[in-house]
Amino acid sequence: MQNLLAATKTTTTAYSYTPVTDVTVAAHILGNLAAEPSSHAVTYQVTANQADKLTFGNVAWRDTGALLTRPNNITFAGADVDTANINFTNIQSLAAGKQMTLVADFGNSVGQITGDTYKVGSTLEGKGKAALAGSDLIFTVATGTETDNGNGNNGGSSSNDSNSDGNNGSNNGSNGNNNSDNNSGGNSGGSELTIQEQTHNTLMGAEVSMAALSAGNDFIGAATEGLAMAANTGADGSMHYTGGGLLAKWTAKSGLYAEGSFRAGTVNDDAHSVLRDVNGSTYSYETDAPYTGFHLGVGKEIRFDAIHSLDVYGKYFFNRRQGVSFDAGGHYDLDAVTSQVLRVGACYTVKRDKWSFYSGLAYEHELDGKATGKADGLPIRGADTGGGSFRGEIGATMRPGENSPWSLDLNLSGFAGKKQGFSGGVSVAFMF
Repeated sequence: MQNLLAATKTTTTAYSYTPVTDVTVAAHILGNLAAEPSSHAVTYQVTANQADKLTFGNVAWRDTGALLTRPNNITFAGADVDTANINFTNIQSLAAGKQMTLVADFGNSVGQITGDTYKVGSTLEGKGKAALAGSDLIFTVATGTETDNGNGNNGGSSSNDSNSDGNNGSNNGSNGNNNSDNNSGGNSGGSELTIQEQTHNTLMGAEVSMAALSAGNDFIGAATEGLAMAANTGADGSMHYTGGGLLAKWTAKSGLYAEGSFRAGTVNDDAHSVLRDVNGSTYSYETDAPYTGFHLGVGKEIRFDAIHSLDVYGKYFFNRRQGVSFDAGGHYDLDAVTSQVLRVGACYTVKRDKWSFYSGLAYEHELDGKATGKADGLPIRGADTGGGSFRGEIGATMRPGENSPWSLDLNLSGFAGKKQGFSGGVSVAFMF
């Protein structure tokens, strides 16, 4: 009878488990599978239970004790460690030099360590790294928490645009008066009823509009440490102005005119999934802030005939939006923002029966546009959206009749320079 030899096979089985919340251990088990013909038995013997990688996410900070103690039935020594997305959830700040034991009895060696930053909540960050000290894996804070100024500064100055885009109502409203007054001279008044404006992602570059909040995406980016919106994440936002105002204008028979206006109201900013933290969570917010503003302007309307005219103008706009507070993965207190814009340009108009169509080009310079605020109680790096931009516009104004007090204005503006992108608006006015 032929003798049968015992057969042995080495097997590897990969697995992962979560010993504590948001800490993942990837590991593998080595074993020997043996068949003994004489006894018709199959045996399996575990020879090693080895961790390959430990990944840390949202964890609670511990001043004493360890976040995790290595179980006796697994070996951590030699495993890689990833703290690139570590986020301490139960504290408000950390000071340089603080230490925490991530893993007690880790072992006598560690593989590759990834990550040299940490976060506190979703608004603060600092420098820090894990390292082996004795047999324990220790996380050491290198720099204390501060707001992150590195993310989110990719967009245009959309927030200040929301301040200055309200100037469209004054600018286009006065153009509408030019088209319908027929050089009658004297004083004319106006009342701004409602302006609704939606700001699209192109105005914000890689970020979505936070426009009703501050002086710009530069500021918002600084304010929202790590909460930056990547392209194509489905974020969206809109702004709605609701308020009232008065416009006064004097026009000479030569076409020279002087004008001024005052307006006040509320701007609502409704933003969806505009902020994304390092773990991929998105945040939305909605705010309401009161605003006030005025403008002064001089210009001359040059009429070529009863249909075609050119308006050459210079205008000064002052707008101020009060500060707001909101929660979006952290608490933000953004201070009031002031915008002062000088604009010089020209607008060409073609007048029809009820509709007047216009297009224009202007240069404007933001003289102010500074913003400050706090994120989770810590100062945010200020932003300054001051600078020059070119502004092109097209639009149409409709009046039901020559003597009708009502007018409707549709406007689309594009920007290049400090501002980049486009904005659109609809305004209804009642003249008296």
